[in-house]
Amino acid sequence: MTATARKQGDFNSLPEHVKANIRGKTRAKFKRETPDYDQLLAFMLANQSWDICQSFLSALNEWGKLTPKQVECVRGMIKKDAARRAEWAAKRAQEEATLAPVPVTSYGKRIRVTGEVVTVKPNVETQFGLVHKVIVQCEGGYKLYGTLPKPLTLDDVAVGTTISFDARIEPARDSKVFGFFSRPTKAEVSQ
Repeated sequence: MTATARKQGDFNSLPEHVKANIRGKTRAKFKRETPDYDQLLAFMLANQSWDICQSFLSALNEWGKLTPKQVECVRGMIKKDAARRAEWAAKRAQEEATLAPVPVTSYGKRIRVTGEVVTVKPNVETQFGLVHKVIVQCEGGYKLYGTLPKPLTLDDVAVGTTISFDARIEPARDSKVFGFFSRPTKAEVSQ
């Protein structure tokens, strides 16, 4: 009955324990026949926020396998992701070799920051409510991320605007040329 039911497309009408058994056998065979199965699964699980990975994971859970085209698609995504990561690493290495490092401030001390706004992120949800975040490319070349200093507003600041303010500075753990600013004061748009 099982083979007949599958041939007739009545898989869903089978008892649940029979469907689970069929899925298990299909998945075991798929795993044996796909040498990079663990890598494919790890990539899809790591990128579950992508609709396509969610779709492929659903197919794997439902049918116990992926089609050959789906497997090739995931392999292609893995290659593109690796190339993109290598490009980012090369860009980061070049930036760290050529740009000035983020200055380190003493605890509680603020320094004057002047730079060009390169990114504006309006209405970012934080524990303090909605705030506007900016990335500022400072005169030394390093970049800082933080909350748009008051009294500046989105009407005052756009990409390309030069601003100045006093803030606490903290370098990022994994980069010498990227950091964070906090508790900004005395902000103004520079001319």
